[in-house]
Amino acid sequence: MASFTGYPESLSGYLGHGSPTGSPSGFKGSKMKVDFSSLCVTLVALGVYAAQSVAGQPLAMYYGSDWRKMSPGECAARAVEAMGTKEKFIQAEIQSHEIVFGFTENAAAMVVPKPARGGVQIHVVVAGKDRKDADRLGNAIRSLVLDGPHSANAPAKIVTTDARRRAAAPRIQFGGDVRPISRAEFSTAAATSMQRQGMRTTLLNHGSAVSATDPERAAVAFYVEAKPGAGYVGVAAAAWNSQQAERLRNVLREDIFNKRLPKPWAVILCRFSDLPNEEPYPPSFYEDSFTEAGAGKGLEFDYFRQVTYGAVDMTGSKVYGWFPMPKHSTKDLATLKYPQDRHKLVEWGAEVAKDNHIDLKPFYGVLVFFNSPTDSGSAGGHRIAMGYKGKDWCPTTNVHELGHGFTLKHTWSARPDVVYGDRWDIMSAMRAYTFRNQSRQRCGPGMTAFNLRKLGAILPDRIWDATNKPVCRTISLAALNRPDAEGYLMASIPPAEGSTSTTSYLVEFRQKKAWDIGIPQDTVLVHEVRSNGLCYILSRTNGTDPKSFQVLPGDEFTIPERKLTIKVLSFDAAAGIAEVVISTEK
Repeated sequence: MASFTGYPESLSGYLGHGSPTGSPSGFKGSKMKVDFSSLCVTLVALGVYAAQSVAGQPLAMYYGSDWRKMSPGECAARAVEAMGTKEKFIQAEIQSHEIVFGFTENAAAMVVPKPARGGVQIHVVVAGKDRKDADRLGNAIRSLVLDGPHSANAPAKIVTTDARRRAAAPRIQFGGDVRPISRAEFSTAAATSMQRQGMRTTLLNHGSAVSATDPERAAVAFYVEAKPGAGYVGVAAAAWNSQQAERLRNVLREDIFNKRLPKPWAVILCRFSDLPNEEPYPPSFYEDSFTEAGAGKGLEFDYFRQVTYGAVDMTGSKVYGWFPMPKHSTKDLATLKYPQDRHKLVEWGAEVAKDNHIDLKPFYGVLVFFNSPTDSGSAGGHRIAMGYKGKDWCPTTNVHELGHGFTLKHTWSARPDVVYGDRWDIMSAMRAYTFRNQSRQRCGPGMTAFNLRKLGAILPDRIWDATNKPVCRTISLAALNRPDAEGYLMASIPPAEGSTSTTSYLVEFRQKKAWDIGIPQDTVLVHEVRSNGLCYILSRTNGTDPKSFQVLPGDEFTIPERKLTIKVLSFDAAAGIAEVVISTEK
């Protein structure tokens, strides 16, 4: 994963006629009315052409948007003419839904017309090697489409006759659809998603568009209101590699469409009445652990953002206290029985918050700390009590408890069934493989593919699903801590067709690095998901020897009851890939 950055200063592309933040003519922040019947799911791969590889070069993007009284068809014809005739593109053509794509030697461009207010809202995107060239092309195309001369006989496709011209332009991937999302929700979700990818973001046109860039990628998402609380969302992503552009588009689209927003926690620090001067750590200690103040420090905040590829983001969490608890002393702890009374600890914290005028409603969850050892763990829902201090405090335990707050359950090993038996998963923290950070605290490991999928971190396009697949298939599995690697992040094998069984199987690849640096070695793991909704790691020998859970190159893992065989061919440590053969009956 790219490192996470804060809010940006600017983007190598802009909206409007020369101002990064100004509204373009024809828009002026007005609400746009859209005909729902004209909108449908759009998924377009732009830039499917033979080109020289230029990966590693910087990428610049231009984005501009204006409204005009014309039809989508006229806008598309004008765009082809602007690219192919006026700007001498190698190729320009109308693709599905009146979207126009074209490319030169060094740049790719697209024009997306969307019905609005009796005309069209016209979105122009250009991606290229050079900022000035991208800006020039974008302004030229937009000017010609909006107000330039137009021939009624313009063709739908223009291709150069000069066979010597070769494209080395970026790839652009685009997708769009109407979604029940407001403009405010859109801009927050889009900016958050782009920042999760380590990109520098810019909010454009009062939140109707968000753009982002990093050294080798660029993206823009735009919003056209259809009715209050709903609108058309378009997402364009550009990169030098088509798969990289597609992956970025898919992640951004999934996050925005599902309104995947940060999940902030309120952290309440409470002092018992008989310990008025005891504060185990200053508030800044907890801010480093649970808020963006600790980003980059390798603690709990980083864990969730990095391990889940940004799907779980605690940005916006706040620490309050230390506050006195005049109604409760440490003597009250003796009256509690755990775990059934754990909720009372959280209720004490909520009382303190209310007494100090803290509104907990905006927060996803509540995390209560005390200045004396207490029972620690989930109190149901998104509520957690913790009483750790000194050597008992560690990211591994804290992340495990927060995992419960994010709805995760304990993981198991199978045959015999042992809770906390999956040493490669944080939800088996009591027995998990860990490493020590610079403060000698236990950290890691990562999460199973099962839990990552449950948290929405693994998108469907990164899952190899054996449903209706060939009996024998060789696939590439990317390590779970290498989402940048080319391959599936998990394989899923459902029950056999016609079977009464509800048990399914998952296959994943783990690499000894990052939050998994504490595991013994790179390995493929196989899990069983039962009808009870729990995940069990499987052993090749039905034993508890840690080595029996690992499937290494040359090993075969057979599950007779499913007639399933997983054979590992090889590991490529540098690429973060495992080559695996999966053989099964449908």
